Formats: sequence, structure tokens, C-alpha cells
Amino acid sequence: AMMENLQHRGREAAGIAAIGRERIDVLKWVGEVTDFNREDLHRLFPRRDYHIFIGHVRYATRGKKEQILVDAHPHALGGEVVDNGGHLLILDCDAVMAHNGQVAVSNLDYLPSEGLRSGCDTEALLRYYSEVGERELLRRVPGAYTVIIADKRRRDVMVIRDSSGNRLGYLGVKGEKPCVASEDVAILRNGGRAVADLFPGAVYYFSPQGEVEREHVIPRADIEQRLAHCVFEYLYLARPESVLDGRSVQAVRTLLGKELAQESPNLAADFVTYVPRS
Repeated sequence: AMMENLQHRGREAAGIAAIGRERIDVLKWVGEVTDFNREDLHRLFPRRDYHIFIGHVRYATRGKKEQILVDAHPHALGGEVVDNGGHLLILDCDAVMAHNGQVAVSNLDYLPSEGLRSGCDTEALLRYYSEVGERELLRRVPGAYTVIIADKRRRDVMVIRDSSGNRLGYLGVKGEKPCVASEDVAILRNGGRAVADLFPGAVYYFSPQGEVEREHVIPRADIEQRLAHCVFEYLYLARPESVLDGRSVQAVRTLLGKELAQESPNLAADFVTYVPRS
């Protein structure tokens, strides 16, 4: 249900990773979230020891349209790949990552570039994490990203927000357990309680028992000089009722429209408005 409330962020593919105490399984499919129902998921993920789930919806900002299923998130290291045409299973993975954002892989010569199965920067990030760990990834990789990582070698699932805070991440509580979503509406519309935006430059550790701990990898004094916001989120991606870093999306859109009108006094227009369903 939370994925359905983020469907506006991508309609080309969707994916779920199910994390257990000793196993990680992934399902990815072409199309919208509702193309697989809960009965399908229970049949494909029959184990009882899953404790955390990662969901992702995608449109192709990286990679090729014709390989949308391979490029869909979560990306995985290891595992048995079962290709069923319209959907893909990756069973018993070593590690997985879901990624909201982009990095310029071609400009970062320390990121892996050989032997990648997809055209996505996510796979390169996951490979790099497996070599250096989450703290070094956050310290060394610039760009706009919030990533979620599950690793069989680690007890906790990790969530990282880049040091500029450019990409979104919101912490909430649902059913007395912590959760994270790109926008607060996904949490609120499913009976959850919104807590706060994720801190830029921090790693959050989610335990199987439902506990969450935060570690500030980048000093807060440095963060204040790096903060940047993505106008694309306010203009296009986010739902109007979302609140991003303490700012109402609808209010920002209204103010941007007023500013546009003031900067274009000679424009032959009767009014300025947003694109419906943007």
C-alpha cells in the first residue's frame, strides 16, 4: 500500500526485496504496483522469517527502456536469477540496494565499471558499498541520492541520505515500527505517523527488532554548507500535499508561480498554473 502511494514517482517498473535473518529475496516486474497483488507476493515470498521489506517504483532516468526489468530496483549482488518474462526473481541474494537519485558514475573512477549487468548507477554503488562499506560510500560519493541497503553479512538494514540532502527521505512509524519513504504521504496515508526528514550525511540502522539508530557520518557543520534542494521534486515529482524538508509542495508551487508572473510582466497570459497530475 505504501508503494501504491508513491506510484506517481514511477510507473514503468516496480520491485520488492524481502529481508530475512539469513536470506534476501527480490521480485521485480514491469508495470505498476497493482500488477502484483498480495496473494501473488505471499506465494512468491513464502518464508515466515522476513522482517523488513524494501519497495521501489521506477521510471528510467538511467539505463535503457528496453531493459527496464534488468534496470529496475532493488539491484542485487549474487543470488539465483529466475527470469519469467514480465517479472524477475533473484533468490538468496548476498546484498541489495534501492536508490532514489543519481550519481555521475563516469566521473568517479573509483566506482566499479566493468562487468555490470545493468546500465544503472545503482549497481555500481552497490558494488562499491560491498568493497568499502556504508560510511566510506557516504564520505566519497558525491551526488543526489538516498539509498537503502540490505546485506546478509549485516544484522541491520541501512538507509543513507547524501550530504547535500538533495534527494528525499522521510522517517515515520507504522504499527509501532519505524519505516522510511521518499515522501511523508506514503506513511500518513497508510495509518502511520510522520516523524522527521532524514538527516543529510547520516546513516540510519534498522534492526530486525524494529529499532532504529542514527549515525552522523558527515559533521553537521559541513552539512549546512552543502545543502541543496531539487526544484524538480517541487515542480514535478512530489505530490502536492507532501512536505519536503519542512516545505509544503503546494505552497512552493504557488510561490514559484507568483515569482514567474513577476519576472514576466509583459507575458501575454491570463494566469499561471501548474500542470495537472504532475
